[in-house]
Amino acid sequence: MAPAPQHDDATPAEPSPLHLHVPPVYCPIPTTRHPRTDEFRDNGANWMADHGLCPDDQQRDRVIGTRSAEWVGDAVPDGIPDRMQIWADWFYLMFAVDDFHDEYPNWHQAIDFSARLACTIANPDAQAFPADNPFAAPLRDVARRYHEHATPTQLNRWTQHHRAWLLAVCRQVALGHAGIVLDLNDFVTMRLHTCAGEATYAPMEMVVDAEVPEAEMSSPAVRALREMAVFVAAWDNDLGSYGKEWWLSQQNSVRPDPVPGNIVDILLRGTGCTLEQALTRSIAMRDRAMVRFLRPREQVLPQASEELALFLNYLGTGISGNITAAFTSERYTLPDPAHPDALKVTYSVRTEAPPDADQPLPLPATAWWWDDL
Repeated sequence: MAPAPQHDDATPAEPSPLHLHVPPVYCPIPTTRHPRTDEFRDNGANWMADHGLCPDDQQRDRVIGTRSAEWVGDAVPDGIPDRMQIWADWFYLMFAVDDFHDEYPNWHQAIDFSARLACTIANPDAQAFPADNPFAAPLRDVARRYHEHATPTQLNRWTQHHRAWLLAVCRQVALGHAGIVLDLNDFVTMRLHTCAGEATYAPMEMVVDAEVPEAEMSSPAVRALREMAVFVAAWDNDLGSYGKEWWLSQQNSVRPDPVPGNIVDILLRGTGCTLEQALTRSIAMRDRAMVRFLRPREQVLPQASEELALFLNYLGTGISGNITAAFTSERYTLPDPAHPDALKVTYSVRTEAPPDADQPLPLPATAWWWDDL
């Protein structure tokens, strides 16, 4: 029988659902959620709505679906509530900023926006943005509240980490517009900053009113531990978000990104391996970083100040809390609200280290983590 003719008004075919199965990731660190996390979530969504950044129920659901409040509540379960709210609000806002980054038509605008954001974080009274910019008011508000509670040292760390993050984002945008694909080592170097990990972890001091002495925070061991925590979280985000990128690339209306910004894509395009092999290799890398993070931390903690001990503990709970957020956030698992069943992401966590996970990563960018710290 001949196929039925297709008409212009035919209903488009429903996209085929995709299932991203992520092999187990290693993390032996448990989490305990802050008892007021639901309050942080509701207040954060209301705050975003008050600033016009989620004007309807659908946008509000997408804001809540980022699981920002849940992440901060898992990372620091005993933080001071009003300070935790600042952190949660910042988190919700930075996801909106990150979405805006993806819409830059050219790298000039990326640099301009990033410079204005960095100025606002450093000085919320600087009026760095035009008054009609939708991010101007919420950025000034969250920055003012942070300035009210942070010590000068805490504030300096937060602003410096923002600058490193935004510089890396500008690099990524410029490379993307130029069509330049980085090799694995260069990608790792960039990804350690584009994920905003240090800027995300910096508030851990502020929300518990505990400033880590600079001699400890800048020591080689603690700098390495911070990088390892960022590496693991960035890889988990890439693993959790790859399904979204995979689904979008299947849609005819969406042009696949010619320059990959995800570790899975880097491995797929750089080595010619299968998706299953790329996922397995990505997890092997993050598990090695996870194992290495635990061992120096155990050596540092007995000599650490009370403030540093708290910070290192929160780096660990930040990793474990981020696993849940990375693999369940609707930001990644719901690529298109019009097709809620288009993507299924499954994952699991193992509490025993896999074999050979104590081996160094074969990357010049991270080789120093295995030095005598």
